Amino acid sequence: QSMIAHSLRLLYLHPSKTGGTSIEGGLLKHELGESVSWSDVKYYRSHMYAVWENKGMTHWDYATLIREFPFLSDWDSFMTTRNPYDRAISEWRYQQDGNRTNTTKFHTSDDINGAIKSGAMQEAQYPYHWWPQHNYVGHNTKIIPMEDINQEWENMGFEPLKTLNISTKKKNYILDDDSVEIVYKRFEQDFKYFNYSPEYKPKL
Repeated sequence: QSMIAHSLRLLYLHPSKTGGTSIEGGLLKHELGESVSWSDVKYYRSHMYAVWENKGMTHWDYATLIREFPFLSDWDSFMTTRNPYDRAISEWRYQQDGNRTNTTKFHTSDDINGAIKSGAMQEAQYPYHWWPQHNYVGHNTKIIPMEDINQEWENMGFEPLKTLNISTKKKNYILDDDSVEIVYKRFEQDFKYFNYSPEYKPKL
C-alpha cells in the first residue's frame, strides 16, 4: 500500500514485507495529529491517505502510480527495502501466522525450503509479495533500508516509530542452498541495486 502525506506532498512507496506498516502508521500520525493502531492503518488505507481503492491497487509500483495519478510525479517520495533473503523468510512467517486459507503439506509441516522449491510459498502468497523491490524506485526516491529504518525515519524529522503488524511466528528459519539460489535468481536486481550481499548469512 502506498501512503500519501498530503500536508508534506510526500509519497511512501511500500514493497511488501519491508516494515512499511509502521511507516504508514507514522505518516498517519503526522497527518491526523494523533497516534494510530494497526486497525486504524487498515481503516485509513481505504480512505484519502492511501492508494488502495481495491485489491488490484495494493502495493502498486512507482510507474503504475504515476500513470494513474500523474500529480504524484511532482511529489517527493521514499521507500523501504529489505534483504531479499530476510524478506522471503518474513513472507513465510506471514503465511504461517494464518494469513492464508489454502495451505499445503509444506505449510502443515512448516517446511520453508520445501515450500520455496516446490513453488508452494509463491503460489500461496499475494502476487505483489513476490515483486522485486527495485520496481518501486521513482524519480529522486529516498531509499531507506529496513535495517536502518528507525534512525532514518527520525532523521527525516518524524517522531520515533511505533512498531505495528509484528509477526507472532518467532521461529528462525534457515534457507538451504537450493532455496538461496531460487531467491537470489528471482531478486538478483534487488541485490545489485540496493547493494545487498548475495552471500546468505543465516540468523541463528
